[in-house]
Amino acid sequence: MASSSPTYVPGKSAHRVWSIPHIRLAVFQYLLCWDNFPLTMMEPDQEDQLCSAERNLLRPYLTLNQASFREVALLLYSDIKLDQFPRDCASQERLRVYAAGVRHINTEGSLPLCYRWGSLANMIQFFPNVTFISFPATGTHYEVRSRRGQGVDRLLLTEQVKSTAGAVCAAADRDLPEDLVYQCLYSVDCYGVDTQETALFAQDVNGLPVLAEVLALPAWQLLIWDQRGDNSAWISMLQHRTQQNILTQQLDWRLSSLEELESLFEAMPRDLQSLTLLFPCEEFEEVNTSANAVMNYVDNNRLPELEHLNLRIDFPGDSLLLPVGLTSAQPDTIPRWLNNDLPSKLRDIELTLVYNTPDSELTYSI
Repeated sequence: MASSSPTYVPGKSAHRVWSIPHIRLAVFQYLLCWDNFPLTMMEPDQEDQLCSAERNLLRPYLTLNQASFREVALLLYSDIKLDQFPRDCASQERLRVYAAGVRHINTEGSLPLCYRWGSLANMIQFFPNVTFISFPATGTHYEVRSRRGQGVDRLLLTEQVKSTAGAVCAAADRDLPEDLVYQCLYSVDCYGVDTQETALFAQDVNGLPVLAEVLALPAWQLLIWDQRGDNSAWISMLQHRTQQNILTQQLDWRLSSLEELESLFEAMPRDLQSLTLLFPCEEFEEVNTSANAVMNYVDNNRLPELEHLNLRIDFPGDSLLLPVGLTSAQPDTIPRWLNNDLPSKLRDIELTLVYNTPDSELTYSI
């Protein structure tokens, strides 16, 4: 008996597929794949233009049909400046859908928030799915992690370390948000502090060394760029932080010589997640030798939590060392670090070459 073919009704299959919400959402997300305009490579005004173009692309689909309205509305304001959100929308139902789609907010200001929102807690409650709120005026960011089951929320702050009269200044006064449970983490920038003129430690009543308060802050990023080329005091500071279990997630460090590597790696916290080491080429003339010397100390025993490693070599504009360092012959012996038990969580090793000119900075990464 001859089998009968299924009857095809134009539009029926497509209609069934379109009735599935997550497929509709995937289609609208695909419309926003601007591969030629990655946001990470854009200036702020270009990012604004792209976000505006995305919203203009989506708006006509709001009235495509009732079923697809929600998916379009959820994508319309996912990444916004705060003033761009239609807070005055007459429909409360539509306003709730718009708010549910917001993931990233740029407040274009600082804490405390303006009177319209009252508090950061009110804003987070209004946007139920927001994950990241930035306050660019002060370099402050709030990460909403608890809703996603990723632990406590985090308030990321920036602290520029300064000194006066031979001592490190106190941390800046801040208006911290209330009615929220969060952890404060700091980007502690020590650039410009001269340890030959500034003491990083004081003494308590018993004569024991006490680290300056601002240098004992829990840090998501710790930047040590000592222009004098003497890092002994900074290594003591890092060692003290490690011994006191003060959190340091990311360390950016300007090496003064290869001889300091052993003491530096001994002072690093075992839970360090990201490490950037800067080599000024006037002191490190051979790229291969310097990079291999660092890698010899990178292993799972010292840094079991390390995920990212960046070796950065800076060349001044009049330097002739760049081609020499890059074209040097391959060593006759296999580098010792190739036999190391590398950190189990290490995801990438980056070599960054920076060529500085009077007018620009050229960067090449591999």
